[in-house]
Amino acid sequence: MSSSGREVKLYQDLEYNLAYFLPQVVFEANQEGRLVFANRNGFNVFGYNEVDFVEGMYLLDLIIPEDRERAQERIKLCLSGSPVNIGQYTILRKDGSTFPALVSSSPITDAEGKPAIVGVVVDITDYHQIQERLIISETQLQKQVSYLNTLIENMNEAFLTYDTQGRITFVNKKTCEYTGYHTSEMLGKSVLELIHPEKRGMVAEKVRQRIDSGPPDSYETIVMHKSGDIRIMLLNSSPILEDGVIQGGMVVAEDITERRKVEEALKQSEQRQADIINFLPDPTFAINLEGRVIAWNLAMEEMTGYRVEDMLGCGNYEYSLPFFETRQPMLADILINPDLEIKDRYNILKREKGVLVAEGESWIHHAGGGEKRSAYLWVIASLLYDSQGRIAGAIETIRDITERRKTEEQLRYLTLHDFLTGLYNRTFFEEEMRRLSCGRHRPVGLVICDVNGLKLVNDTRGHDSGDELLKAVAQVLRQSFRENDTVARIGGDEFAILMPSSPLSALENAVCRIKEAIARHNDQHSELPLSISIGYAATDESPPDMASLFKEADNQMYRQKLSNSRLARNALVNSLMNDVLEKLKNG
Repeated sequence: MSSSGREVKLYQDLEYNLAYFLPQVVFEANQEGRLVFANRNGFNVFGYNEVDFVEGMYLLDLIIPEDRERAQERIKLCLSGSPVNIGQYTILRKDGSTFPALVSSSPITDAEGKPAIVGVVVDITDYHQIQERLIISETQLQKQVSYLNTLIENMNEAFLTYDTQGRITFVNKKTCEYTGYHTSEMLGKSVLELIHPEKRGMVAEKVRQRIDSGPPDSYETIVMHKSGDIRIMLLNSSPILEDGVIQGGMVVAEDITERRKVEEALKQSEQRQADIINFLPDPTFAINLEGRVIAWNLAMEEMTGYRVEDMLGCGNYEYSLPFFETRQPMLADILINPDLEIKDRYNILKREKGVLVAEGESWIHHAGGGEKRSAYLWVIASLLYDSQGRIAGAIETIRDITERRKTEEQLRYLTLHDFLTGLYNRTFFEEEMRRLSCGRHRPVGLVICDVNGLKLVNDTRGHDSGDELLKAVAQVLRQSFRENDTVARIGGDEFAILMPSSPLSALENAVCRIKEAIARHNDQHSELPLSISIGYAATDESPPDMASLFKEADNQMYRQKLSNSRLARNALVNSLMNDVLEKLKNG
């Protein structure tokens, strides 16, 4: 098989494996919008089966009516050859439930040469907990070896390996391009022959460290081209291990010559730096090695009220006053002098590629007067260099992300709570089921509640009354359980409560509290009496079988519902009849 043939087959194998194992939904639709392919997770997410699929399903059937017109326009654009596009829609499952999702679609041509669509649906219900798990078997790993070799051979960075003697054992195309040597000219030679004489001592020590102890490292050096030209390279080196024994090392090298030239050009003038900083959209300031302000941009002036002419030349941490009221080091100071201590005022503080990045709550004190306001700030600081590459100071950018933070928290709340009742939703409930299955909170109790007569109320009094009934159930359940119990609405008229570290007697007491709360509610709201069927179960198994526990409680609830449904219906009917008679009497 030719090289190109192997690549095609490899691509097809990878495409099948990815489509089969991806946690997202993958689909293909023809030019009529009918689904012709969906991966296994597609059936799981949407609740359909293969019989539904064969009988004919269309993309628009999976989207709520309000979004269909917009989706139809996207489909037309895609079928006409428009590039990849991403849209957010509310997806409709077979059971009528919905969830928000990002849908990415691309135009393709099917086996008959007709326009078609391939796409991916990503559930974004849980904004901060999307995780991908790809389990690759030994056979799949073997199939990807040739693919990985192709990636290495065609990567944009130079890649080479060497043995314990520092002799080159493998180079890719980019290595040949950067050095001007053919592969055959480099194999077997020392890696030091590619390095500029001034840097060979340093590189020799780095190679020895890889071979002796194996710590990974990243550093810059100068590489000699066959023609005599020199290139500045950023090397990332790691050991090659086999059964825990170092067999040599590998290097990924990036040509940063042009980057260094650009950096040198940007460092020609401190004033030029200040001019550039001044037009940045985020509040930014810079200090020199003495800790004096050399730049204070317009955005910073707007945020703090401190004018640039008043701040330039100021030292003694005066630039920290708008944010902390007292003079204290900021991130820029820590970069210049790492020995300085920074107070515990950031929720997040980390170093990334020579810069400091932080997030935390603060107060912004505006120089123009008025009350200080709280804010959640994202801060990044990096060093400044002069034209000779020496550290000349540091620059710090501060961004107010308060509203974004609030939005993220609101999104997280919405993904975990039922919109109508404010209780936890099914997603959170199922996560708690999985968490409690580890057995650290035994015994575990579960209570299942089903609202009797909800459909009758919806049909006769309208869904607003039905919603009020559900809210009343939520209030009753909140009053009846502990703070650490998980009270959730898991269906239209179904509620569930997880009680960690609770024996059967605790569940029985909780059920009594529910009944007492229902009685109190009905005494005060006789016009719309509340009736709930209850089932419960507890287990002390290790680990607990949560599925069996749920089934036991659910079965008990349904048995009670069957025996109580007529009484509950009669009570509702009587209440409804009383309303009718009262209206006739007053009419």
